[in-house]
Amino acid sequence: SQVLYAENALDNAHLSKTNYSKLLISLAGQKLNPLKLNATGLRYLDSAASAREHLVAPIDAGGLGWEIQDGGQFSWWIPSVLQTPTAADIAAGQSLASSSISGGEATVPGTWSFTDSALVPNSQDQLVGVTFTPDDGENYLPVNIEISIHSQYQARSISFAGNNPGTWAWGTTYDASANQSVGYGEITYTVLSGNCSINASGQISATQAGTCSFRATVQNDGIYATASVDGSATIEAAPGAIDPVISTKPTTSSISYGERLSASVLSGGAVDAPGTFSFADPTALLLPGSRLVDVLFTPNDLTAYNVVTVQVTLSVNKAARTISLSADPGTWRYGENLRVKATPSTGAGSVVYSLDSSSSLKCEIDSATGTLTSSRAGKCVVKATVYADARYAGATTTRTYNMNALAPSTPIISQASAEGTSIRVSWVEPSSDGGSAVVSYQVTATSADGVYSCSTNGENSCVIANVAEGADYTVVVVASNQSQAVDSESSESVVVKVPKSTVDLPNPLDPKLDIPTFTPGVPVANPGIGATGDDDAAPETFSPLTSPEGVKAVTETVTVVTAVIGAIAAAAGAAAAAAAGALGAGAAGAAGAGGSVGGASGGAPSGGGLSGRSPASDSQSAGSIASIDVEHQKFKLVRGKSKIRSQWN
Repeated sequence: SQVLYAENALDNAHLSKTNYSKLLISLAGQKLNPLKLNATGLRYLDSAASAREHLVAPIDAGGLGWEIQDGGQFSWWIPSVLQTPTAADIAAGQSLASSSISGGEATVPGTWSFTDSALVPNSQDQLVGVTFTPDDGENYLPVNIEISIHSQYQARSISFAGNNPGTWAWGTTYDASANQSVGYGEITYTVLSGNCSINASGQISATQAGTCSFRATVQNDGIYATASVDGSATIEAAPGAIDPVISTKPTTSSISYGERLSASVLSGGAVDAPGTFSFADPTALLLPGSRLVDVLFTPNDLTAYNVVTVQVTLSVNKAARTISLSADPGTWRYGENLRVKATPSTGAGSVVYSLDSSSSLKCEIDSATGTLTSSRAGKCVVKATVYADARYAGATTTRTYNMNALAPSTPIISQASAEGTSIRVSWVEPSSDGGSAVVSYQVTATSADGVYSCSTNGENSCVIANVAEGADYTVVVVASNQSQAVDSESSESVVVKVPKSTVDLPNPLDPKLDIPTFTPGVPVANPGIGATGDDDAAPETFSPLTSPEGVKAVTETVTVVTAVIGAIAAAAGAAAAAAAGALGAGAAGAAGAGGSVGGASGGAPSGGGLSGRSPASDSQSAGSIASIDVEHQKFKLVRGKSKIRSQWN
């Protein structure tokens, strides 16, 4: 099928992640031809991931065969709750919509709301869900937590149906039943003091003469509050009963604030009659301190002895409690402050913040606000203390908070130079190490033939070895600190040129050089050969210059050879000049000075001598004429190698 193109249809279109996701879902639900779509800068939510996958899947795999270029799937950020909000009290039977939320703090701005505002709490104090919705809904997800809400039960009253107080004879019963003003709660009865008992219907039986105190209580029913009423009645004395004598009072075990008096254990005590000790009001709640409480002694023989009361001392301790610190958000970074929050489990009392001894020496904290700072990355161990108040003991807790290091700033290359087949690089350390000491540097040199590198353990220079000659290298430095989480950005690049140690020059005897030709002169008569020119005849000693023909032949030969040598020297000089850019002015100067023969370029050698040596002939350099043989009008040039080496420098 034909592929349609919409190359730049959505490039930088500024669609929100939500709208782009809706667009992908809509497109995936249509039967469309393959399309190439560019959406640079746009990102989609996880809700659109399957739709986009269907769009780009091959047609033979059931997809639509699209090509999409966008910013990829978006990953949400989750804010941290620094302080829990509170909910206003409501009346029992009301929904959460009747309450309001106040306070609360998170790492980003946002609003709080009840997760289910229609919920009606079914207990007086209940945990309910609240949702924190960030203002930046494009990048942050909502957070759900639970807070406590108090439902205030509606008031009601309870009263005794019969006459109260009243008087009845020992051995009979008394009606102490009660009625509630509203609601349908269950009524229970308890004896507070006296030698009497009461049943579930409120009927009291006397076991001893004296006063009987009792209480009727209706429990809350989810809407109406608990209510109670106290009463008392006088029991006529039983004939012949006496008070037992307590010679030693019993002792009590200590309790904590919030525990009922019944949590204390009575032990010991001495009485002149058998019986048992018990608290007169076992349900009482007492404030911390040393308290006097009433204790009853009930004789076993209630016909002979009366129940008597004695006061004993009870120690009530402050209640224990805990304190908690807010969680480490995991996003605290070098250069930022972090606000921590401590919350006591119950009670009042000021909270003081300090640092535990295991903290880094670089950590500091505001003792009143809990604002934590550190000049170096690492761990800070915070201690939070709430002091004792009138009812609760003090408490202490600790928590570790980690400051994350940033990447070091960019190092600056101060020097980069070639040394043979090596590059030496030096640099200035980063102006900021990101809160963690710089521990290593990585240096790379890149050219067309590859990438070369060296590294250090904190030193500010290193040498890159074995680079190629005659290449340009782009050099950068990257710093890493001890956290090794993020490296610095690459330094500004520096280009280093690595020269060649040998330079290729053209062969001065290349056939393409313009070397003159010549026609040999008249042969020189050799008396030993004779007119036949027999080369096998024995040679005779003679001087060519003693005859006109010999002088002419030698003169022409020398002229041509001199011209050849001049051409060679000129080519060598031009080649040396071409190499001067790579080897320096000294090499060019040496090549230029060597472009002469016998002190004169292109002419006859001075003094009539025959010299064919180039400037580098002592070192077997290229372009030199090793020898010229003049024999029977045959001339032979012996060529050397074709390189002029760096010894010219």
